[in-house]
Amino acid sequence: MTKEISRRSFLQGIGLAGAATVGAGLAGCAPAAPAAEGEKLSDTGDQAHRWSWEAGPEDISEDQIVETVEHEFVVVGAGLAGLATAASLAENGGDVLVVEKNTTWASRGSVIAHIGALNTPRWVAAGVEYSKFDVFRDWDVQNGSRMDNAQVWTFLERSGEALEWSLQKAEALGGTVELLGSHYFGEKFPEYYGTVMVNASDKMIELEGNGIEMGKGNALHFSLYQSSLDNGAQYLWSTPGKQLVVEDGKVTGIICVNADGDYVRYKATKGVILATGDISGDEEMSACFAPIMNRCQSSMYIPAGMNTGDGQKMAIWAGAKMQDGPWPPMIHPQGYGMFLGPFMCTNSFGQRFMNEDTWTQGKSLGILNQPGDVDYGFCVFDKNYSRDMHATRKIGGGLMWDSVYRVYGNEEPDEAYDERILGMGVDGGFIYQADTLEEAAALVKADYPTFDEDLFLAEVARYNELVAAGEDTDFGKRADLMLPIAEAPFFIEKVGPNKMCAPGGALITGYGQVIDEAAQPIEGLYAVGNCSGGLYAVDYPLVINGNSHGRCITFGYLLGRQLTGVEEVQSYPTRA
Repeated sequence: MTKEISRRSFLQGIGLAGAATVGAGLAGCAPAAPAAEGEKLSDTGDQAHRWSWEAGPEDISEDQIVETVEHEFVVVGAGLAGLATAASLAENGGDVLVVEKNTTWASRGSVIAHIGALNTPRWVAAGVEYSKFDVFRDWDVQNGSRMDNAQVWTFLERSGEALEWSLQKAEALGGTVELLGSHYFGEKFPEYYGTVMVNASDKMIELEGNGIEMGKGNALHFSLYQSSLDNGAQYLWSTPGKQLVVEDGKVTGIICVNADGDYVRYKATKGVILATGDISGDEEMSACFAPIMNRCQSSMYIPAGMNTGDGQKMAIWAGAKMQDGPWPPMIHPQGYGMFLGPFMCTNSFGQRFMNEDTWTQGKSLGILNQPGDVDYGFCVFDKNYSRDMHATRKIGGGLMWDSVYRVYGNEEPDEAYDERILGMGVDGGFIYQADTLEEAAALVKADYPTFDEDLFLAEVARYNELVAAGEDTDFGKRADLMLPIAEAPFFIEKVGPNKMCAPGGALITGYGQVIDEAAQPIEGLYAVGNCSGGLYAVDYPLVINGNSHGRCITFGYLLGRQLTGVEEVQSYPTRA
C-alpha cells in the first residue's frame, strides 16, 4: 500500500483503461466539457459540464486512516442483497464483515414485500409450474431484448431454489409463508405466479429487540440477518464506504468512515461485494442513467436518503463497465390515489389518452408521456368500483387492480381492502366524490385550474357511448373491461407514478464478478442486487411480481456458495 491514497495515485493504480472509465461507460450521459472542482450538473443546469463523480474519490492520506481491519469478505450494504450474500457466505464458512451506512439493516418497511422467483418448490407443490422458455420469452419482450441473457437464465433456473433456502430460514424463526394470488392476467402483458409473502412471528420480534416494527415487509430480511449472525457474520452500522482499495488492478478492500467519523481500511482477502442498492436517492445519477425517475414527484424508495448510487460510483472509479443507459425504471402507479383497475383514465387536462387494459408500469409511463409536464392524471369510476374491480381481476388484474395481499386460492372479493385503499385516497386529498359528474369535475377544477371540465365530461360521455356499443374504437380496450360510469356517487381520483428504484449498475460475470471496459473480470470485486446491471433493460419487468427482491436473494445465495467453494464458479460469459 502506498503512503498516500490520492485521486491521482488511485486512478493510476487501476491502470490507464481504468482511469479512462471514470469519464466513460456512461452511455447516454457523457458530457462534453469538464466540471470545475466539486461542481455538479445539478448546480449549473449546463449539459456541457461533466457529472460530479467523474472527478474520482476525494483524497485520503495514509495518516488519515486510523485502523486497518482484515476479513475474508466485506459486504457493502445491508439491504436484502447484502443480507442474502452475508447469510450464504457465513453459513458456508466465510469470514464476513458487512458495512452499512444506515443505522440498521434495510427493507421496504414492515407492511408488505413481494418476493418473486420461478418454480419455488412450494408453488410447484400447489400445482403451479411454468416452462422457463415461456417465461424467458416474455422477460425478453419486456426488456426489449437488451438484457444479459445469461443472468436472466440463471435467475430462472436457480431462483426457486434460492427463495426456498431463504423461506426455510424464516420458518425456522416461526415465520409463515403465503403465496400471492394476484397478478396481471391479460394475455398481452403476461405475468406468472411465483410470488410469496412472509409473515413475521413473535420470535422474530423478540430476537430483533430494537423495537423495529416487524411484518410482511421485513420478516424475510430479518431472517437472513439473524441467520448470518448465528453463523458468525459481523455488522458495522453508520459506516459508509467511500472508495475501494485497488492494488495492481485488484480490489483488496474498501475505505469507510466509521461511526466516529474516522477513516478505516477494511481489507478483504477474498473479495469486496457491493450491495448498495440503486440510484433513486441521487437526482444527478438519476438524471444521467434513468432520467424518467426524476419526473416522478412521489417517491417510495426506501430507506430514504440511502440509495445514492454509492456502489455504482465506487465501481466506476475502479474501472467497471456500466450497463448502457437509460437504466430501467421501476415505477408503480401509487404516487397519489391507488385505484386504477379497469377504469377510464384521463391526462391532467381531462382527456382520455390510453387503453387502460395494460400492466402496472405501462399506466405509469402513459401518464408521464402526456403533455403538461406533470406526473399525474385522473381516473374516474362510480359506486360499483369494488364490484367492477373484482369482476375483472381474473381477466386483467395486477397491482393497483387487485389486493396486494390476496392469498393464492382465495377468490372472494376483498371489499374491506377496497374501502381501505379508497379511504387512503380520500385522506390524502386525491379523491373527489360527488353525486354528479359535473359536481365532481368542478371540485377537481378548483384544485387544478388546467383541468378542463367540459372536455372531461365530453370524454366520459364518449366512453359511455363506447361501452353501450360494445367496442372501444378509440383505444381498443377489451369489451369485457368497458364498464359504464353511470351510478352515483361518482369518484374522480388523482393518479400517477411513484418511483421505487432504478436497478442498474456494474456489469458482472455469470456469478457476480464485476467486469471492466475490456469485458475482463476485476479481481476481488463483486456486485449483487440492484447495484449490478444486466438483468433488466428498458423497463423493470413484472413477469413475476417481486422479482427484484427475488434477484437479490438468488444472486446473493449463489455468490456466497461460489465464493466459498460450495459449488463451482459459473463460467465467465464473453461480452463484446
